[in-house]
Amino acid sequence: MKLRWTIIGLILLTLLGLVAVISITLQSNLSPLFHDQEQQHASLTIRQVQQAIEERYRLLENTAANLAYSDANYALLQSGGRASSELTSNRLANLEMNLVALVSLDGRVINASTYDLSQDQEIPFPGEIQAHLQAGDALLRTAADQESMRGLLRTETGPLLLVSAPVLRSDGSGPAQGTLLVGRFLDAEELQRISQVVHLPLALKDYDSALTAPGFSDAAGLLNTASPNLSLPASESEMHAYQLLSDLYGQPAYVLRVSLNRTAVRSSQLVLNYLLITLAASVLLFGIIAVLSIDRLLLAPLQRLGRQVAQIGQHGDLSERVTIASRDELGRLGADINQMLADLQQSQRRRQESEERFGRLIESMDDMVFTLDEGITQINLYGDKAHKLGLPESIPLPGSLEAVELPDRPLQDYGIALNISAETLRNHLVSLQQALTGQHLSFEWAAQSDSQDYSFQSVLSPMTDDKGRMTGVVGVTRDISEMKRLENTLRQRVSDLNALNEVSRAFLSQLEAQAIMQESCRLLVKLFDVEAAWVGYFNEEDMTVLPTAADGIELARLPLLTTQNKTASVQHPALVALRDKAPVVIGQDTPGVSAIWDTLAPIERAFNELLALPVSTDGSRAALVIFSRQKNSFLPGAIQLFQAFSNLMTIALSNAELFNQVRTDQARLQLLSHRLVEIQEDDRREIALELHDEIGQLLTGLKIKLDAAGAIPAGDILKHLEGARQLADDLIKKVRNLSLDLRPSMLDDLGLLPALLWHFDRYTSLTGIRVQFAQRGIDGQRFPPNLETTAYRVIQEGLTNIARHAGVTEATVRTIYEDQLLTIQIEDRGAGFTAAEALENGSSRGLLGMRERVAFVGGSLTIDSVPGWGTLLVVELPVQQTGNGGVSDDHNPAGG
Repeated sequence: MKLRWTIIGLILLTLLGLVAVISITLQSNLSPLFHDQEQQHASLTIRQVQQAIEERYRLLENTAANLAYSDANYALLQSGGRASSELTSNRLANLEMNLVALVSLDGRVINASTYDLSQDQEIPFPGEIQAHLQAGDALLRTAADQESMRGLLRTETGPLLLVSAPVLRSDGSGPAQGTLLVGRFLDAEELQRISQVVHLPLALKDYDSALTAPGFSDAAGLLNTASPNLSLPASESEMHAYQLLSDLYGQPAYVLRVSLNRTAVRSSQLVLNYLLITLAASVLLFGIIAVLSIDRLLLAPLQRLGRQVAQIGQHGDLSERVTIASRDELGRLGADINQMLADLQQSQRRRQESEERFGRLIESMDDMVFTLDEGITQINLYGDKAHKLGLPESIPLPGSLEAVELPDRPLQDYGIALNISAETLRNHLVSLQQALTGQHLSFEWAAQSDSQDYSFQSVLSPMTDDKGRMTGVVGVTRDISEMKRLENTLRQRVSDLNALNEVSRAFLSQLEAQAIMQESCRLLVKLFDVEAAWVGYFNEEDMTVLPTAADGIELARLPLLTTQNKTASVQHPALVALRDKAPVVIGQDTPGVSAIWDTLAPIERAFNELLALPVSTDGSRAALVIFSRQKNSFLPGAIQLFQAFSNLMTIALSNAELFNQVRTDQARLQLLSHRLVEIQEDDRREIALELHDEIGQLLTGLKIKLDAAGAIPAGDILKHLEGARQLADDLIKKVRNLSLDLRPSMLDDLGLLPALLWHFDRYTSLTGIRVQFAQRGIDGQRFPPNLETTAYRVIQEGLTNIARHAGVTEATVRTIYEDQLLTIQIEDRGAGFTAAEALENGSSRGLLGMRERVAFVGGSLTIDSVPGWGTLLVVELPVQQTGNGGVSDDHNPAGG
């Protein structure tokens, strides 16, 4: 019933508001419209009055134009008034003019006629005009090119419409002799004529009198030259339109009033009243129909629907349904309610299933979930983890969480199997008390059960209802024991990595192998929680390991380890690690290794466990043995750590070997540099001896013969010159041979193959040793100059060594070029020698020079020689390839 009256009240209020809004809208829209029309009508009337006055001005201007272009008036002004004048009273009456005057250039009135048309008699000339007839006044027209001037002039007789024009000859020529004034009073007769034109009553007041006159004072004060028009209502049926009339000089002179009927306003009021009455009747009828329709079609079915829904709510049976027979929106609403009941029934079923699943999830999850009620009477625990740890489903509390009120009974009396310290229990109670104040907490704690340590992490959060009131605490406890173990392991790994970092820095500061070994043992004992360590090199020849560095164990008491049989299973763990190239871990209690344990030295058996690791570098191998008094010290993770240590140790030893090799190579390079200097000095010495002993002697003999030529008889001069020519030929041959020995020119001109063929022939002719030569790939091929020089000098030096030391009559030379590699083989079946000894003691300058030359171009020299069996030299020279795939052959004829 309340809804029905509420709807009726809302409809009535809505309709009344609608009527009020429409009324205000009509008033605000139509009234301004009718007012604008009234103002437009007033403005139109004022314009009509102005047009009537304008028409009078045009008549005056036409009359002034006719009279101003007059030879008689021109002559009259020119004579100063002595000539006869046409401006008589009769003519003014005919022209319907009140005033005509001729004024000289200096402002004197030469001839003037002023006539009252209504009284048909002359009147005095207005003194107000005489006051303006002064030189420079705008009323005087003294120039031929000046246009006529018109305007209103206030006089005692009344307002005067006045036009002035310059007086010229009839043909319009000048100069102007004066000014013609033509005027017509705006008197009652004229106002009556204008009133008949606009069909409205007119009234005219002097501006000064209008400021106080009734019917004019309200508008006069508002009019000015900027706003000369104004309309004001005088009554409900009449309004006045005002026009400000200014004089010739723009000053306010008169106020003209036009009286108008307010027909539009009265019509608008009638229309508005009619519309409002019609609207009120329509709204009342619509309201009655709307109320009856809503009550019949909406409120009554809604009331029935509400009763049915209330019955379903009272019964609580979501399977019941409402019945609405109509097929309109109410029918769809009933269907929606039935669908909602079905959805609620399905949602209730799913909620029950979800609660069951949630319960099973809580019971099966590995975390413990617990709640504390607001009354602090008990703690409820959920989850399989709680059952596994022997915790009860609920723990009673005394209604308070004060730390001083800890229960005196042991925890076992509450069904708690965990061993929790009093401090931990006190921290739990304090945390629960803080959570009840609205705080969110997270903390870790430890406990023991069945001799096993546990670590837990608990998270507490306050529980609130939908209104924000505290209802208790919910918490989740997770077993983080494994995480803690992983965290400890990670810390150990970080510590190990820091130790390895320190090891790497220590190794970088060492460049001697023995110092690196000793530092390795020291760092192992210092940084890696072991008691002792030793390391020793493996001798490949006699298959032994001799400990050379140790820490934590006496080095003198460690024996030499000998490998009796490479496949024997019972050997010292260090030998087994070197043999298998894998770490070996044994201990006193390791099953099946007692025989291997017995291979240890007595001082080694004083420890409980050891780890043997192989350490291999490019040039040597070594064994590293680490000892510990603890059991299970060398688990897989620890073995991996010590392998990383051995890898660092391997890198350090390799660096030491490389450093020693570099130092040895540097010493060898210095030795070779000295030898090259010695070879260069020997070559210079040989060249000097050759020049002094042979070429010098030949030059001396040639000089003696030439000096003695002047004392020889003429018959013997030819024979003497023949001897001198023979000496010159020998000298040329000696110089050519010396030049060829230094560098054959055909090597630069023709290439490697022609130079070698020439050298083989010359070598055979000088030594008697035949050269068996075979080549592949060098015919017609040019190589870089330094490569051709190196190949030629290597073959030259090799054949020279054969001639000096081999004692053979035949040598073999083979050259092969393929795959960007030039290979040279020099072989003999002669005496042979030991290559290592010859290179070590430096007895063979030729071999050292050959190796130096080959290394200079990036090649390699291999010497295979056996005393009594001969020698084979193999030289491999890489050939630089150009960008287009060819061989660089930028030859300098100067050679090298």
